[in-house]
Amino acid sequence: MGGVSGMGKWVVIAEYRSGDYDESEIFGVGSTKDQALEALRGLTRTYLPRPGIIEQWRQTYRLADHESYVVMIKGKMSLWHCTLRVAELVADSADPALAKAVQAEDAAAEAAAAPRDRIPPGYR
Repeated sequence: MGGVSGMGKWVVIAEYRSGDYDESEIFGVGSTKDQALEALRGLTRTYLPRPGIIEQWRQTYRLADHESYVVMIKGKMSLWHCTLRVAELVADSADPALAKAVQAEDAAAEAAAAPRDRIPPGYR
């Protein structure tokens, strides 16, 4: 994990299902990728989707990308499946082409939303 891992703004996203809803939390806003990966590994041991869960056991599965985990937590009354992964803020990407593309999209959206005169055809 070398190269540009110190650039950009990285976070850890925790996602889980609660009843009929998918929920998520974000940790470490503004971290480097290395900091986010370190936080990710720590959260696999400590993360609880709801306060007050009486944890009976925990199983952690690392996904093939090595930057995502699925954590199964057995509580006293329920079983939780949580996905923990790192993500980069696209607008602050260490990939200059991606950051430039996002800036161009933002500028085009602003230009499209900006007030402007409209003159009917044939009127002058």
